[in-house]
Amino acid sequence: MKRYFVLFFLLPFCLITQKIDSTPNQTTIIRTVDTQQDVSKPIVFTQAGINVFFKDRFSSPAYARDFLPYSFKHLIQLLEHGNEKDESKAYFQTMIRLFTNKVKAAPFITVEAFTTMINHLASLGQQYVTVEKNDSSNSIKKTITDLLYDKFLSHFALFKSETNLFLNTVSEHIVHIVNCNTPEQNNDSSVQQIRLCTILLLENCISKLIWNPRDQEKTWGSVKKVAHNISQLHAQQIIANPNNIEDLLTSLIERYCYFIELTHGDLSLEFFLKIQEDITNECPVFLKNNNQNLFIKTNLDRLMQALTVGEARARAQEYGLCANNYEKQPAKQRIETFPMPPQKKKRTKRSRRN
Repeated sequence: MKRYFVLFFLLPFCLITQKIDSTPNQTTIIRTVDTQQDVSKPIVFTQAGINVFFKDRFSSPAYARDFLPYSFKHLIQLLEHGNEKDESKAYFQTMIRLFTNKVKAAPFITVEAFTTMINHLASLGQQYVTVEKNDSSNSIKKTITDLLYDKFLSHFALFKSETNLFLNTVSEHIVHIVNCNTPEQNNDSSVQQIRLCTILLLENCISKLIWNPRDQEKTWGSVKKVAHNISQLHAQQIIANPNNIEDLLTSLIERYCYFIELTHGDLSLEFFLKIQEDITNECPVFLKNNNQNLFIKTNLDRLMQALTVGEARARAQEYGLCANNYEKQPAKQRIETFPMPPQKKKRTKRSRRN
């Protein structure tokens, strides 16, 4: 059964590395030429062009299967268009939800495509979660000024005779005005929806991330870059809750550990040693999570465990002791390699008589 899981995970690598260009570290993706040219065309931002994109290309099964795993350029285009046209929060939220559902149909997401998408998301989404305070503050100030003028003008006698009662009444009116006109209150619901949709998009992508094992220790560099970009989403307030950031980083580390466990046979011993050395010399911030529960492993513990096991397997492979060799043996040789426990001898009738 484990073999089928490995084949399922490694299938995307076969698609990526089916044809390698002569230039080092560059891959050529094998797809149907006509389909690729059709779904990858830039969006034409006219009514007809947008209809063609969503109806003919985005809805095509080939889009999620052959294009989206390698590029989020259309999502970036749509968000850039929203920024230029000063579209509403509902527009941003709709685009994020559409691509979140499309990612669910994708067989995998390459780390290069994911890194580029997050980098743009941090800048393009900022205006939708930023509350403009200047205009609303001036409006509140004017409303309170008008209120004070009206109350003093019409109830000045009460102010002179019952000062405390007058001030308490005016204070209640001011509190009511502030509560009704605070922009954070008015926009809290829509902003929270945007943040929730963004988290769902990132979680779905991370759960399908793949790395090319031929890149060896460069895959660790891409993990650090993705972690940095995720942290920038918190700095830009696109994801306000730091716990959500930690959850995304945990998902990233778990996915990378899964990659190590399934492709350790293609990873060199140097791969494990260099990453362990990098962590020992300067532990990345995203591995230092704030988990205070002594019974739950941190992201650092989880990654070091995967690296330690992977290193042991790599050393065993060097000496011909790799566990995978056992699975490749014929069934008869497996039984000889791992002898069965001795069976009890059956008592015959002759032995019973004696």
